[in-house]
Amino acid sequence: MFHWADNFFFGRCKDGAVRIVKFESPRSPQAMWKHENAAYHPTEWPDAEGEFNDVKVVLDVRIPANEWASIIASVSAQGEENGRYYKALEWHNDSGFKANPEAK
Repeated sequence: MFHWADNFFFGRCKDGAVRIVKFESPRSPQAMWKHENAAYHPTEWPDAEGEFNDVKVVLDVRIPANEWASIIASVSAQGEENGRYYKALEWHNDSGFKANPEAK
């Protein structure tokens, strides 16, 4: 999962949903992931499909792919008009997406 800030993590689930998790304490990251020699260097980040039973979770939400695409399009500079929702959905779901539309 991607760590943004303040113990917020974002990850993509197998079904395309986006999972957002916020853990309670930044003081005990060992409860969120495995570490080398009890140090603060993570060797395994949280998994979007994982269960977090050994740490307090403040927020745990899964946003379906269709709704995630709507969020991305809606908060973009030009909003969700002119088919931007469909472009966001295609971008989110297509593992072969090319940033340059001219690229083949």
